[in-house]
Amino acid sequence: MESWSIRGCTIMSDMWTDIKERIFINIIGYSPKGDVFLNSFECSDVSKTGLFLRDILELVIERVGSEKVVQLISDNTSNYRVAISLIMEKYPHIQRIKCAAHGVQLLLKDIDAEIPWVKEVFEKAKLIVTFMYKHETVLALMRETTNNRELKKPCKTRFASNFLMLKSILEVEDLLRVMVASAEWRANRHCNSEMVLRLVDGDGATSPFLYEAMQRARNTIIDRCNRDSSNYKMILQLFDSRKNENILNHVHVAAAFLNPLLMCEGKISYYNDDVGEAMVHIVRTMIFPHDKKQFVMELKKYYEKDEKLSNDISKEMIDSHPHK
Repeated sequence: MESWSIRGCTIMSDMWTDIKERIFINIIGYSPKGDVFLNSFECSDVSKTGLFLRDILELVIERVGSEKVVQLISDNTSNYRVAISLIMEKYPHIQRIKCAAHGVQLLLKDIDAEIPWVKEVFEKAKLIVTFMYKHETVLALMRETTNNRELKKPCKTRFASNFLMLKSILEVEDLLRVMVASAEWRANRHCNSEMVLRLVDGDGATSPFLYEAMQRARNTIIDRCNRDSSNYKMILQLFDSRKNENILNHVHVAAAFLNPLLMCEGKISYYNDDVGEAMVHIVRTMIFPHDKKQFVMELKKYYEKDEKLSNDISKEMIDSHPHK
């Protein structure tokens, strides 16, 4: 919490229901130094209106110190939208950031629902996973062959789980091919299953990094579709729609630009339209009037790579960064 005076604080809030059907609103403070549980309010018998949420969040903001709060993160329900809009009217420097994880889930849900060939791949993968875990002898042989590596199972409410399931299959694909070619497999009574024959006949992420990661993901979609627009056009439409509506905010773009690991390696430029718009937004809404001149001067030194910033120590810190 001591770091909030220097780096600022993100307030995160969501609702959850326990096994006794009681409803709680949890509020957590976050900064690069870690998470701090701030408060929990039981609201089972209260109407969770925007005004009610506004009062609860404002109580916490005042306790933390409004000047320390950079952004509020919540789900995309209408009552939270109203609450945070009212808070932003009182504290214009505080930004509303939608939950990026939820936005990515919605994007993956769109892809699963709208792209036929993707849905077909998921269905085949589910058959493989179901088959492996349905038969004890098959499961034992799979675990022996893969050195006890497990396949991920899909979850109906988490569409990212479909992609994680595919990833888990691809990670052991070569080992599974060895398995179905082994004498142990041929001796298994399930060895002629058509489901497994489909497998062997087949062909084989934080705010400062989110914007660049989304750009990289977009390019990867195009490359993985062999740059065939008939395969990726609809996916990109869904991708761009969710990216702009539910995932990215000006703050994410600005954070990417202010991330020296990306900027110094030329992965992001101030002259990118998104970056220019984001930095104007930051100066206009998040920097207090008496700090704006100093902020712009420091920003200029940053993107011109002032020698005091680009010294050997800073370069060594960039080279040793874990995301490098």
